[in-house]
Amino acid sequence: MTPGIRSEYFPLLFSEPRVGSQPNAGLDLASAPGVLAVLNSARDTGRVTAMLSAPWPPEKSDRRQVFVYSPVYMDQMTDGSLAERREHMRGFVRVEVPIAEWVQTILAASALRQREIFVFDLTDEDEPLFLASSVPWSTPPNETLPAVSAQRLAQLQSGPNHAVVIELGGRQLLFYILGIMAIGALITAALIIYLMMRDRALGQMQQAEKHYRELFEAAPAMYVTTRDVGGTPIISDCNELFLKTLKYERKDVIGRSLADFHSPESRIKLLGANGYRDAMKGKIVSGERELLVSDGRTIPVLLRGDPMANDAGEIVGTRAMYVDNSEQKFAEEQMRLVVESRQKRHDHAGQHACRAAIWLSA
Repeated sequence: MTPGIRSEYFPLLFSEPRVGSQPNAGLDLASAPGVLAVLNSARDTGRVTAMLSAPWPPEKSDRRQVFVYSPVYMDQMTDGSLAERREHMRGFVRVEVPIAEWVQTILAASALRQREIFVFDLTDEDEPLFLASSVPWSTPPNETLPAVSAQRLAQLQSGPNHAVVIELGGRQLLFYILGIMAIGALITAALIIYLMMRDRALGQMQQAEKHYRELFEAAPAMYVTTRDVGGTPIISDCNELFLKTLKYERKDVIGRSLADFHSPESRIKLLGANGYRDAMKGKIVSGERELLVSDGRTIPVLLRGDPMANDAGEIVGTRAMYVDNSEQKFAEEQMRLVVESRQKRHDHAGQHACRAAIWLSA
């Protein structure tokens, strides 16, 4: 599957629990049909958004998977305008909702274990889709899932059964419970299933989001993201290593110009034609720089700067990675001193030999 050409990509960074060698690591999620629209909706609204994912490549007999996407913003932003959400977007936490397994587990621990329950997705009223049931259910070889789903739903609607619709991440889920039940008991049963599903999904999301931030903070390089304000790179987020190395508090960094944390010479490189300006033109910038510690010391670093674009392809900021180069610089300086020392000894020996030769000839 090729991702195509877009202004932004959404590679899968890590997955829990780990399965084998993580074959999907690096997969661009937005390459799958329908996912990009869901990601954009979740990002722009700040809401947890669910979608049905068909098998890819398509397999007509396979059932749909339910995935829930939760947007993650810089500085754990919980509110803001559309522009702010897009600017502070960091990524997404994706949780698979195994509805079939959860229905089985929940029924086994409740008074509904003797009931048959069917779950459908009714978001598209013209094409209901079967999601799960408490009893074995499969699609005949020569049938499609939408056709069989519609037939089964019609059968359920013709009997003495009850149903209730519950919303999950923007999807309309229909719970059908076979047999006659008081409407209050029906709603209670459906709510029990829904709440347990929701709590499990939210718990997984919170844990995954925590690990997402931990990966960013524990990265072995200093990371800084900036937004462009009148041609000035204003820091919008940074990881813990950047703060620890330069000995600053987060409140003293966020909102300031990135140039404030460079030495005078590096500041010229940063704001010059081959620095930030090029990054804002869509180019990748790299080279040696010096960062300024709060106590006035400088730290030699290697820089890689990448442009950050919005949905329209407009460059709105940068993402910079700094690697502390102090040890290499120290080793280079020691090597230079050794070479100079050897050269001086060689020159001194040469001069001594020359004087001795002159004395002998005399």
